[in-house]
This record gives sequence, C-alpha cells and structure tokens, in this order.
Amino acid sequence: MNFIPVAPVITVDPLLCEGTETNLRVEGDYIEYLWDSGDTLASLNIFQSGTYRVEVVDSNTCIQQAEITVNAIPKPEPELPAEGVLDCISNSLSLQASHPIGNFSYDWSGPDIDSDNRNLAQPVVTKEGTYLLRIRDLSTGCYSDTISTAVRLSQNQPAIELFAEGALDCTTNVVSINANGSSKGEVFSLRWLNPDKLFLESEQDYILNVSEPGTYYFELTNTEENCTLSDSITVVTDTDPPLANAGEEITLNCTTESGMLDGSKSDQGNIYRYRWQTTEGKILSGGSSLTPLVNQPGLYYLEVLNTGNGCQAIDSVKVLADFATPRADAGADIVLDCFGDGAVLNGTGSASGNFISYNWRSVEEHPLSNSLVVDPRIYDPGSYILYVLNTDNGCSDRDTVQVFPPDNPPIGFGLKVSDPICFGDQNGEIIVDEVIQGNSPFLFSLNDKPFIQQSSFRKLSPGNYTLRVQDIDGCEYEQQVQLGYGREVKVDLGPDIEIKLGASFTLDAQINIRESEIGTLRWSSTTAELPCESCLRTVILPLETVNYGLELVDQFGCSGTDELNVVVTRPEAIFVPNSFSPNGDGLNDVLQIYAGPDVERINQFRIMDRWGEQVFGATDFLPNDPLYGWDGTFRGQALKPGVFAFALEARFVDGQTKIYSGSIHLIR
Repeated sequence: MNFIPVAPVITVDPLLCEGTETNLRVEGDYIEYLWDSGDTLASLNIFQSGTYRVEVVDSNTCIQQAEITVNAIPKPEPELPAEGVLDCISNSLSLQASHPIGNFSYDWSGPDIDSDNRNLAQPVVTKEGTYLLRIRDLSTGCYSDTISTAVRLSQNQPAIELFAEGALDCTTNVVSINANGSSKGEVFSLRWLNPDKLFLESEQDYILNVSEPGTYYFELTNTEENCTLSDSITVVTDTDPPLANAGEEITLNCTTESGMLDGSKSDQGNIYRYRWQTTEGKILSGGSSLTPLVNQPGLYYLEVLNTGNGCQAIDSVKVLADFATPRADAGADIVLDCFGDGAVLNGTGSASGNFISYNWRSVEEHPLSNSLVVDPRIYDPGSYILYVLNTDNGCSDRDTVQVFPPDNPPIGFGLKVSDPICFGDQNGEIIVDEVIQGNSPFLFSLNDKPFIQQSSFRKLSPGNYTLRVQDIDGCEYEQQVQLGYGREVKVDLGPDIEIKLGASFTLDAQINIRESEIGTLRWSSTTAELPCESCLRTVILPLETVNYGLELVDQFGCSGTDELNVVVTRPEAIFVPNSFSPNGDGLNDVLQIYAGPDVERINQFRIMDRWGEQVFGATDFLPNDPLYGWDGTFRGQALKPGVFAFALEARFVDGQTKIYSGSIHLIR
C-alpha cells in the first residue's frame, strides 16, 4: 500500500515584535523534528527576523521539509518633551506624546496618575515629578520602550513642608509645628489658622507652638504673583494613663512567711516601668518588677509609668498576717499496768476546731493506736509528744507526756529487721533475737494477731508493724517496727514548663542513685527523637508542644519513671521603630528590624514613600542586623523628613511566615 505524505505547515504565534520573541510550531503529528538550528522539538522560540527550516519524519518514516520567513515588526517610537512647568497661572499640565498615526493604547505612571487617567492619550496632571509612558500598537500588539518627561514647579510657586515635633502628653504641654522647610523670601507671606480656622494674627513665624490638639492650617502666598498654597497638620494628644492592677491580697502565716505580689494584670511592654512602695510592710526583692517578694503585712502600692507618654497610675493591695499558735496539752503523766489494756493519752486540753489537727509521736518510736486523734491508746512506756497544727495558717505547738512502765515487765527486743529489696516488694523480715527483761516463756504477736511461740516473721510488705511480746506474768511489751519501702528509684524531670518558640531547654533528669548503679535508661518523646537517648542531660530545641518520658532501671532491677510536658508558645517578637533620625550623631541613625530568637530570617523588607515608590528594600537576612537597615537615603541622596510606609515578611524557626506593615517618621 502506498501512503501519500502530508506536507508539514509552520505557524507563528504571536507576531514577532522588534526586541521580543515568538514561537514557531509545526502543525500535524510527526515522530521526529530537526530545525536548521539543531533543535528537535515541534516548536521553536525565535528572537529575530529570518528564514527558518525544519525537516520532519512521519509515522511511515517519510521525510518532509518546510520553511517560513518571519519579519520582525518595528516597535512604535513615541516622543515626549523633556519637561513641563507648573506655576500659579497654569497649575495643571496636559501630557502629550508624539508618535506615528495609528491606533494605540497608553499606559502612564507618575505622581498624579491614577486609574482614571493612566490610559488617556493626554492626561492632565497637577503634581511635579517624573512621568513614564509606554504605548502599544493595537494593530500589531507591539509595545514601545518606556519614555519619560519631568514636570517641575515654577521657582516662584510656594512650597510647603510641615511636621509636628511630637505629641501632647502627660509630660509635653507644648508641641511645635515646624514649617521651616517651606519657601522663604521677601516675596512670600505666611498665615497660621487654628483648628476653628481662625487666623492667628500674632503668629508670623515659621514655627507655631501649640498647647491644644487639633488640625492647624498654614497658608503661604507669593505676593508678586498672588499665588497662595495651603497645607494642614494634626497635633494629637496622648494622655491615657496605663492600667495599674496590684492583684489580689495575700496572707502571710507560719507556712508562707513570705509571698509574691502579682501585678501581672497591669499594662506590660517595653515602654512601662514599675515601682512598688510600702510604709508598713517590707519588700525583699523585685521592687521594680510586677512580682515583688514581701515578708511583712501592710499596704503595698504599685506605680505603673508609661514612658511613652509620661502618664502613670497607682493601685494598692493588702498583705495580711496570721501567726496565731494553737495550744498543745498532752495531759498528766501515766503509769502502765500489766493487764494489757494499755493507756489512753489525753490531749483534750489542747486547742480544737475545724482547722486543728493532732499528731502524736513516741520519742522511743513505740506504736500508737492512732497518732492523729486527740486521745490515742498506747501500750508502751516512754515520752509521747503531741503536735497540734492549725492547718489554716501552718502554725503549731507541742507538749510532752511521760508514760512509766510497770515493775520488771519486758522492756525491749533484740530485733533483726530486713526491708524489702525493691520498692513494692513483699520480702521483708522481722526476727526477734531476744526479749529484754520480763519472765519467760514468751509469746509473740505481729499486728495484733493471736500470740504464738514463733519469733520470726517473713514475706512482709513495706509499712509499720506492731510487734508485741507477752511474758508469763501477762506483762506485755510492744514496739512499732517500720519496714522501709525498699530500694526506690526516683526520677524527676522537673515541673512542666512553657518556653518560647526558638528557645532551647536543658532536659535534666534528677535521680536518687549513682550513675554507676544505672542498669538501663530509656527516653520517650511524643514528637521527635532526642539528641541523646542514653544521656541524663541533653539540650532540646522543640518546635511544638511535646511530652518527654524517662524510665530508669538500676542494677538491682528496681525502676522509676517520670514525664515532662514542654509547652511551646509563639511570642512573634518583632519590632520596627516608628521613627528614626539619620543625622550622623551616632544615635538612631539606622532604621532596622528587631526580633526575638523565634524569628529565623526576614524574607523581605520594603520602605515606600507617600506615593508608593520604594525607597529601600532588602531580602533574606537575619534580624537585629544594622547592615540591613535603612539610613534615610534614596539613590545616594538624603531624603527629607516625612512619613514612610514599611512592609516586611518574617519567617519563624518553625517555618511559618507572617507579614507586618506600618508607618515610619523620618526626623532630621
């Protein structure tokens, strides 16, 4: 079968304009392409006029050739006058470009160009500055180069420059409005108007001192041309006092002999200063912080000062005291008998009430029936101390009572006591080696069980045991034996903490055994691996809230665990000053970005003037670096004082970004 090959066709889209590029493409399905430039794709980007050839191979391996001649279309060449002049007689100017006859679109930009006039052939402007134009030939789609013209003010036209030197606040009663940057000379006369637009006849200076807030007006007239220009400026007031909150009252007592006041609900920030004062109490430390430490009752005053406007506020809080001591009375001395009933200690003469607790202790460590009641039963002679505690204020008192033994009763044991090996084990032992005094044979009882002849007790749990002996005469002796909880392995990772994003923290495990006694050590984490999983101490830099756990087993097989929650917060601490003075005095000469450790880099920092023109820019740099700050110049020239806008994008250590913007006052 014979196949008739289809001749290839080359298309061009769009038309080639001088100084631009276009695309040639072979229409149809082919398996191979070879342009005379050596390219092997179905399309080819070209940049200039010429004849272009291609050889193609179709699916039947037939070879075809095609060529196309492309001529670049000349771009339009408009022209603008070098400059135009605005004066008092002609305070507007029509911009007009000359160009060949045809159908064109216009794209203007400049100080007085907006959406209403940017596409007009002859826009009318009233502001000085540089104006740019780019036109497009609608028949070909080709653009011209961008051309410019300058519009300037007549030298005799008044020029006004106003700025207020600060704001009215609690320390500033008078603010100066400065017009010294305006036109001066014999041909110029000036007038000031107050916020009610009444002329201030006595004010004929370029500086106006005002003590009231509001909008003030300044008029400047060229008396030769009778041309008047006016401008206004607003003087603001800032006399708002800061918030002072001395917090809730606290009570000092026997448990809490010193306490911390809490003024954290007051206004906080770099501009605020704090001072605590008292005439009756005593401040131990932190008198210039929000949380001072005090140890005397009295009235305490917190003074908060806003250094930004000089305004201050005061609040007070009471510190109370409760050091009342409860009375302890252990009762009269007691003599025991041998009937086995023991005796009841009598502490009923002591203080009583809802907040009163009792605790008896035997100096000789004899057991008590219940050491926490006012009248416990005891069975052994000795000294018994009654502790009376007021749980409300932590104050306590004590008294001692003597309990005397009967004649020649058993008075003690020779014991061999073995604690459980590990905490929680049940392998403790109490063995009676001898009974001191008394008459044999003896019977023994542990924890009030029936008396038996056996004198050894094994497989015991940790805790307190009552060991009793009864001689043949019925006289008894009992002793409280305490079996420890065995070898307890303690692990303490400390209290849960809160840290700021970007801050590091030392994970420090406190243990109660020597490191040489560690058998195994195993860390766990809810989010990421630890830098060192076999270390007791390691530095972490979490990017999100995480829980850490540690399990420790010693060489005897005893274990302990603990957990720690680390809450990561995002302070987003970024600060850009709202004013700076690049006057070369070494103070505040550079406007830079300040940030905390949670900010990794500044992706972009731009500063624009009031017309939106960028006067400074920097990208991808570290904060707190004056080398990436603005010195108040643009294209090598120092800019005049004024208000500028800034925009920045910050990247935090966790990868998130945030955009900030605001205004800046350039002061000279």
